[in-house]
Amino acid sequence: MRHLLFIHFLGESVDTIYRYVNMVNAPFGEGPFLCLNPAAKHYLNPVITDLKVTTCCDTKRPVVTFSCSCGFVYSRRGPDMIPEDRKKIGRIKEFGAVWLEKLDSLVYEEKLSFRESARILNVDTKTVIKYSNEKIREVKVTHASTKDQEKNQWLEMIGNYPDLSKTDLRKKNPSLYMRLYRNDKQWLIQNSPNKGKLENENKRVDWFDRDLQILEEVKNAVNEINNSDKPIKITLSRIGRTIKQLSLLEKKMNKLPLTKEFILSVTESLEDFQKRRINWVIEQLDKEDLSLWKIRRKAGLKDSFYEKWKGEIENSIDSQISKTNNNIYS
Repeated sequence: MRHLLFIHFLGESVDTIYRYVNMVNAPFGEGPFLCLNPAAKHYLNPVITDLKVTTCCDTKRPVVTFSCSCGFVYSRRGPDMIPEDRKKIGRIKEFGAVWLEKLDSLVYEEKLSFRESARILNVDTKTVIKYSNEKIREVKVTHASTKDQEKNQWLEMIGNYPDLSKTDLRKKNPSLYMRLYRNDKQWLIQNSPNKGKLENENKRVDWFDRDLQILEEVKNAVNEINNSDKPIKITLSRIGRTIKQLSLLEKKMNKLPLTKEFILSVTESLEDFQKRRINWVIEQLDKEDLSLWKIRRKAGLKDSFYEKWKGEIENSIDSQISKTNNNIYS
């Protein structure tokens, strides 16, 4: 009774169920199978009898690998559900000699473009470029041979001029040096004379004289900054840019002790500069214009600084008014 119920569940009857007796599970159908090599004369003909079925580790679905006598090997994941599935390729594992010969014929004899060749062979253009390297390999071999000749030429130059440095050898044949530098920089470094650096040039500098010279330039720069029409903050950067020696002052200051001491004595903090600018503004304004808001605007004071130094600004205003009155009565 259970058997009859299960047959009915499968949509079969006692008379039709016998056709499944001794049937083998064939997820890809009955062979022979189609060759899907567009370069072969038997393309799309059922000529493949060599196949291997495995199971996909991820999906647990059957995977079949078809191997044709033309050398074309491809696989796909099944099972095949409709007849058109027999014409699908999941992955090409080997193209084979027939396909490679056809590729060479299309590219090098018929002079077709990579794209047109790819269309005929039913593959991606990049695949055609990758496998049409028979000629490319010849070019590479020739190029490799040329590189070896250039390396031998460089070694021969070293042998002929054993006392020359790498720089001197480069001057003798700059084009050879640049080709080796571009193609194999590491080899060039390893196979060039290493004379070692000469004594550090900085050791030849008389830093005492250099210090006195820079000090004089710095003093002139500070005077120039102080004599500007408007107050300019005195900083190391401003001094360095003025004398066009900013890099020297930033990197070699420890070798210029007199210059360093002078710069530290004249450089201003932000507060020092703000005070100096306030005094300058007060001196520039007439007695009638000495109001807090005008001074604040012309000096460009921020709120925090203004609130902090408001009292001192008022004292400076009073002092300036008193000074002006004394000058008038005297």
